[in-house]
Amino acid sequence: MCFSIEDMKVKEQSVGLAEKTLDENQKKEEAGLLAPLDVVQAESQVASMQDALVVATYTSRQGEDALKKTITSQADPGLVLAKLTPVDALRRPVAEDVVPVTQAIQIALENRPELKQARLAVENADIDTVYTRN
Repeated sequence: MCFSIEDMKVKEQSVGLAEKTLDENQKKEEAGLLAPLDVVQAESQVASMQDALVVATYTSRQGEDALKKTITSQADPGLVLAKLTPVDALRRPVAEDVVPVTQAIQIALENRPELKQARLAVENADIDTVYTRN
């Protein structure tokens, strides 16, 4: 949910920058410094950024509704008027957060369920072998 909120903020900034570029291009066209095609391209860019903002907003609201559905007993999360806002902000990972590749591979191999199952099968086979010998 934090990602979608940050994504919406970035999209809003993008719309603002695209609108600023459009305004500047319109002024340059009026002064005769730009062709009308450049203004049309800037208008297209504004429309694209607005579309991206709408998609990001929709995605954020979907995530919020899914979370509301999880934490409330109401079937329709739209009935819950509370707006969910994360308290903790996203933080950038620091060097200590990154695990060395060899250690990551070792952890991954240790936590694979099919390997644990295979080890247990080998141990059971060893126990059966000892039992059969006796």
